Amino acid sequence: MDLKGTGVITFDEWLKFCLEHIAAKTATMDPHPILDHGNMEQFKEFLTTAVQPGTAEHTEMYWFLLELFTEHDTEKEGIVMKEDFPVMMDKVLETPKKLDIAHPDKAVLFTDDVEKRREHQLDIFKKNNPRGDDRMCVDEWIGLAMDLFKKMI
Repeated sequence: MDLKGTGVITFDEWLKFCLEHIAAKTATMDPHPILDHGNMEQFKEFLTTAVQPGTAEHTEMYWFLLELFTEHDTEKEGIVMKEDFPVMMDKVLETPKKLDIAHPDKAVLFTDDVEKRREHQLDIFKKNNPRGDDRMCVDEWIGLAMDLFKKMI
């Protein structure tokens, strides 16, 4: 910690140590361990509870969706843009796709045809954007993601 070897730790040295230490510790942690573990039945069981407000699973799902939203809110205004939406959808559907979860739109949501999948994702964006612009707020995002998960149960 005493970077200058003066026998005294300055505030800047202490802060640098703390930030590096915390970053190193959190880098080894799984961000959402209960979202991506187990098999299809365990994930469906998780989803059944996660769509019910007031449960620990709902809180976990909410924070996952909020963190995903925040990652793509580049201006930190509480808004994501239409062009960021497909990347967010791909990320939120990683585990369901890996587990081959059933969904009414599974053929389009999980397709390897990037153009077809992107077109469908932008249709979802349009349907869940009451203002009809290229911006989506966090409530709209979480609402549509939860609806998406409800259809998987």
